[in-house]
Formats: sequence, structure tokens, C-alpha cells
Amino acid sequence: MFSDFGVVQLKYRSRGEILSNILRVVASNKATKTRLMYGAYLSYTQIEEYMGFILQQGLISQVSDTNLYQLTEKGMQYLNLSDEMSQLVTPLPKELPQMVSPIQRMLQKM
Repeated sequence: MFSDFGVVQLKYRSRGEILSNILRVVASNKATKTRLMYGAYLSYTQIEEYMGFILQQGLISQVSDTNLYQLTEKGMQYLNLSDEMSQLVTPLPKELPQMVSPIQRMLQKM
């Protein structure tokens, strides 16, 4: 995730990955919306969109009379299932884009 220069380099993430990242931030400790935004590498607009969905689904809850959010039991179940699914699927090999090009050229010649 970090380059040689200490700069964060993010790949394109799926909505599920972003959702899991947000939940992991909350799981480590109660967090404010700002902490969630920075911890999950999201803009204000993005965190607003995701927070509405996450709260509506009951994956996190707001701590009474504070600006803090905490993970719910349902949120913990989501994280556990997400981790299990990540282990089932292996990442694509780095050579895949290089392999696709020769195949595409072959198909274009046909």
C-alpha cells in the first residue's frame, strides 16, 4: 500500500472493500466521522454516502450524545464474512495484463 517514498498508493477498490475498511476503523476503537474518513482514505462526500448506508443497515451505531460511532454485532459479522470470502478468492496474478495483450492480438488477427 505504501510506495518507497512513504506515499499511500491505493488501487481501485470495490464498494465491499471500502465498506470493510470503514468497519475495520470502527472495530479497532470507537471513531468519529473524520477518523473514519482518514482511516478509510475517503473524501467527505464519499464518507457521507457510505455512512448513510452503514447506519441504515445497522452495521455501526452512534454512541449516545457523542459524535462517536461503534461497530454493532451485525457489523462484526459482516467483517468476519468479508474476511472469510477474501481468503477464498486468490488475487489475480500480476502477469495477467501481460498475458491478456498477446491473447487480444491473436484474436484481432483472426
